[in-house]
Amino acid sequence: MRGLWTAAMIGLCAAPATFADSVRWEGRILDSKCGGSGSHTTGPPTGSQMLTDAECTQLCIEAGAKYVFVSGGNVYSIASQKHKDIQANVGPIVQLAGDVNGSTITVSKISPSKKASKP
Repeated sequence: MRGLWTAAMIGLCAAPATFADSVRWEGRILDSKCGGSGSHTTGPPTGSQMLTDAECTQLCIEAGAKYVFVSGGNVYSIASQKHKDIQANVGPIVQLAGDVNGSTITVSKISPSKKASKP
């Protein structure tokens, strides 16, 4: 009986690792409306005013879009929309760490990209 209980506990502890893989990528945090394509060429109507990626993303988020992570031509949904570092890192290339399940990332850490800081 003790062996069965031990096997069950090992299985339960290992189960989360089988459903999600921890990842670390470089890419950009944008929005699901127009940033999902990797650029804001179809951004919100602002007349002739040019917006930065961060400004356009913020307008799209306020209009109901969701944050996404764009890396290597792929767009990933972000499960943790209220992560404390998302809003401050919208636009520039960042390093993102988290767990991926299909095309959805649960963010654990966001930091500036070392590539972005080089001249």
